Amino acid sequence: MAINCVEVDCKDPNKCPCKSLPGELIQHFEIPQLMDGLGRDAILYLGSTDRTTSYKIYFSQEAVKYQKYRKRGIDKPYVYIEKTPNENGLYDGWVFNAPFVKYIAVIGIFKDPRQVEKFGCCDSTDYLELGSVSSEIIRRILAKKTSLYRSQVPPTSQIIT
Repeated sequence: MAINCVEVDCKDPNKCPCKSLPGELIQHFEIPQLMDGLGRDAILYLGSTDRTTSYKIYFSQEAVKYQKYRKRGIDKPYVYIEKTPNENGLYDGWVFNAPFVKYIAVIGIFKDPRQVEKFGCCDSTDYLELGSVSSEIIRRILAKKTSLYRSQVPPTSQIIT
């Protein structure tokens, strides 16, 4: 699912576990929880809303600490996402090396699509209709149900004499 209106703010810079980076303005955002089993592949894109600038994504604090030692792309924007849900049930994220933006875009596989409804720019019915995937799921469920009913032996009537 794509969310093109994730709001970026600077209201709580002390909450970032990466606050040891001196002299940087920390931009904060919240996204819905991601599928844990997919790892890095849970987010396909995170960056500008016009999708011209993609941000590098980190999930570990150690990787963020060593970002300054990279040879290429040291000045490119990067994001740290804390995979512990906050009080709202969402993941916190912080943007570094980027000019201040009001919104960012995220394309990912989210654990609970109902959390996406909290963002005003998303259609709440998009996740219900997945095209051929939905029809395949319905076909498999119906096939399992019909095979279950066919395998059951009908009750025999008892004749009392």
